[in-house]
Amino acid sequence: GGELDTESNVQFGEGGAGTFSDGKLTSRSKDPRGRFVLELFSRLARDESILYKKKPHVGTDALRKVLVMLRKELEEMGAEFHFRTRFEGFSRAGDKFNVETSKGNIKGDYIVLAPGHSARDTFEYLEKANMAMESKPFAVGFRIESDQKTIDENQYGDMCGHLPAADYQVSAQIEGRGVYSFCMCPGGKVVASQSEEHTIVTNGMSYKARDGKNANAAILVTIDESVYGEGVMAGVEFQRMIEKKAYDMSGSYKAPTQSVARYLGKEEEDTVAPTYLPGTYAADLHGLYPKALDSTLTEGLRQIGEYFPALVEGAILTAPETRSSSPVRLTRDRESLESLRHENIYPAGEGAGYAGGIVSSAIDGMRIAEKIIEKEKDHVRH
Repeated sequence: GGELDTESNVQFGEGGAGTFSDGKLTSRSKDPRGRFVLELFSRLARDESILYKKKPHVGTDALRKVLVMLRKELEEMGAEFHFRTRFEGFSRAGDKFNVETSKGNIKGDYIVLAPGHSARDTFEYLEKANMAMESKPFAVGFRIESDQKTIDENQYGDMCGHLPAADYQVSAQIEGRGVYSFCMCPGGKVVASQSEEHTIVTNGMSYKARDGKNANAAILVTIDESVYGEGVMAGVEFQRMIEKKAYDMSGSYKAPTQSVARYLGKEEEDTVAPTYLPGTYAADLHGLYPKALDSTLTEGLRQIGEYFPALVEGAILTAPETRSSSPVRLTRDRESLESLRHENIYPAGEGAGYAGGIVSSAIDGMRIAEKIIEKEKDHVRH
């Protein structure tokens, strides 16, 4: 029907945004817990390649099923899941917490805050509750879609056609700011990822087969307080401003697009067909970001195109990509992992500012679980 459900969408469904982002299981972490995470996904997905591929991925279509299986296993162990139940704050009730939700209160000894990077209302509740928080740098830009066959030919040469859809990683330095690719999805799609009304947000994903006609990736530039200003929620407000601006360009949920050639001031050339739904429209993307950021993105794309022309030839940009990582960090003690101002509250994962993907978020959650178990054992001993 074309209406956005702000209570249940790509950002807030089962598994969060990662469900609709290819199910990448790559991580720079050397933590041995990462092996447990890979073994878990390998078992549930029935895919041994997860254990030996350099860049394992589950695929959005498979991950949707894997996460349901994981939930059912946890439910058999006694876990409860409350869907369409919004967190609205917390208070102390004696030596227990009283967690307030849109469907009543839940009591507990500990709170693990794993809100995801787009839980803006949660960040607002926590700021009012005097939670220790700070803004943090993140990145913004576009999604770039290129012809996957052209990428394959560039990356594989004579072996093209005998190997899986190729990926890539590119970057450029422009006056101290890095422009780089992120979340590259071979044979994938650009998807709508907004969670607030009258905004446009893009993301990328691939199915397990990675057999789509287009390759896509985010082309991003990192920003900090020098761009969005001071204040815990300043980064969130910057995201909102860009997302609303993109929506206002057409007054609909169609996303603005522009060929890379035209964005770089060259003559128009044949472009790949954008995959974003519910649709796109032609726009001048130079008017979306502040001038300094736009200039950096423009020069970065130009430089990348010089050494990797396969990426930009016939490519198209879809905007905006604003949710690359959390704009907020819930600060915690390095040793206990508890919030700096609230005992027995544990900020966790990507939305809390301590991870950058499925595997690193899972590792962070495991570390916190271990801390809570240690604390419970201490209580028993004393």
